[in-house]
Amino acid sequence: MPGLQSSRVRANRVTGFTGGFVDSLPSLIRFLIVAAAVVAIVYGAMIALVTYVTPQPRQMTYTIPAQRLNK
Repeated sequence: MPGLQSSRVRANRVTGFTGGFVDSLPSLIRFLIVAAAVVAIVYGAMIALVTYVTPQPRQMTYTIPAQRLNK
């Protein structure tokens, strides 16, 4: 019955596209691939920050309480 087919099956018959490689992967492997891609993007952003941003050196003053000096 054509009315009972899922929309994905109908789309596959019309376009011939089945989703390819991604549909054949188990969900754990798919998750690990996506997580690795996100980690790679974050790591690349950190490397870009280290490479292109230079910190401005400045003087720092810190007051030490007298009780810590007398120990």
